[in-house]
Amino acid sequence: MRILHVTNELPPHSASANAHCIWELALKQSERHWPSIFTRAADPSLPEGFSWVERRGNVTIRHMNRLALEREPFERSYIHHAVEQQFREFLGETRADVVHFHSLEYLGLGLFDIAHSLKIKTVLTAHDFWPVCAIGTRRCRTDDTPCEKIDLAKCGPCALGGEWTRLIEDHQAEVEKLRPRNQSFAELYRHHYGERFATTGGVPARRPRAAIHAMKNALREARWKAQEQLEAKFGDPIERRLERFGARLKHIDLVLAPSEFARAEYQRAFGLPAEKVVLDELALPGAELPAPPRVESSAVRVGCIGPLSRIAGVHVLVEAFVAAAATAPALELHLHGATAEGSDEFVEALRERVAASACASRIHFHGAPDPARLADLLAALDLVVFPSIGVGNAPAELLHAAHAGVGVLVSNAGGLAEFVKVHGYGRTFALGSVEALRTELAALGADRSGLRELVGERPPLKTVQHEANELALLYHELLYGKYKAPTPAQQAARRRGEYESARELVKE
Repeated sequence: MRILHVTNELPPHSASANAHCIWELALKQSERHWPSIFTRAADPSLPEGFSWVERRGNVTIRHMNRLALEREPFERSYIHHAVEQQFREFLGETRADVVHFHSLEYLGLGLFDIAHSLKIKTVLTAHDFWPVCAIGTRRCRTDDTPCEKIDLAKCGPCALGGEWTRLIEDHQAEVEKLRPRNQSFAELYRHHYGERFATTGGVPARRPRAAIHAMKNALREARWKAQEQLEAKFGDPIERRLERFGARLKHIDLVLAPSEFARAEYQRAFGLPAEKVVLDELALPGAELPAPPRVESSAVRVGCIGPLSRIAGVHVLVEAFVAAAATAPALELHLHGATAEGSDEFVEALRERVAASACASRIHFHGAPDPARLADLLAALDLVVFPSIGVGNAPAELLHAAHAGVGVLVSNAGGLAEFVKVHGYGRTFALGSVEALRTELAALGADRSGLRELVGERPPLKTVQHEANELALLYHELLYGKYKAPTPAQQAARRRGEYESARELVKE
């Protein structure tokens, strides 16, 4: 099969575990199929929109340089015609049988339309909530609260800040210009006829002019009614965005959700039927290999893996660690992550905060980790903290920690909390609470035996080979109209690593 993956991140431009997983999947598929990848790059040394083709082994990759999102007008934050043109060209070159979409921020929803117009089978893995949330973080920037449920009334000011007020005012002004006089053509004609009778002599002059004026106003009213219908259909810009995503997602043949939380959110936000959104946890590169031996240390080594940004909650972890370290000299903190896009000022302030603390020598910034060597990195940690202050899926780094047998502490929201609840692995703490996390760290620093309580039985972890085989079957069934969604019970069983029949058991 010819398979085209579409993602906004790919190694080496991204060090995220999700990006690494997508690449490993394509690489594994290349052993039996013809995969290609359409992806975004963010190289400031190259011009905006510059594209190039790269060949890695048997995988063809089309990169397109996208440096920043435009938000004026708002539609440009999710509709990118230049990207669509490049995608259409690459789709023609690859002649894909199936398009597998992953993360689409910076690429736009128009790519769905192109695949649909060409009648190509499509799959979407819901790695993130960008289709649901305009900024993708599910944390409101206006009141700094997590969005467990999306409140559309808060989305505009959150996504656009002060520009939102101006946009709404301009929008209302345009609407006011189109307001009708609520008169029929006959009423308008009689009005203008009477007016002309008083100011002109002769019937031939009065009637045509009255008709022209009446027609102009009738057309104006018709234009308003059309506008009113559009307003009723699309609503404000935020609602219009959600409507557009919903319309496109209804054309996607199948949505794979890495968590039950994501599955429920996509169904609720876009009205997708249950059989179209299937629970499918991420595969883990290296899951078939034994974890490296532990690197022992007398210190309690606390780690955080992922991009350094405010939404990742790194500042919460740093503040909690600084407070706990005052009474727990055994604690060390290791931050493994590059500065996220747009987070330069945040990271600079974070480094200043660390430098000014009494425990600065015990806090280490290691930079972006090599996704292919996460197992070795984890072998030298005793605990991994996922302190996100947003509401999202469980990141792939959490699977790596479980595979390595390292304890985890996670924010009690979204897919993170779900992972702990479903697999009985790790523990949660109150989202965004420095004090709750400080309490946990101080206790572990005083008595490291508590680390054992944060390591449960290793959950079932899907290998990339398993995922590649499973997807090959899924693509084939979609192409030939034979796909039948697994029941909720079957999905839950698969999550536990159980398969009911030989058909469901994909050979490694």
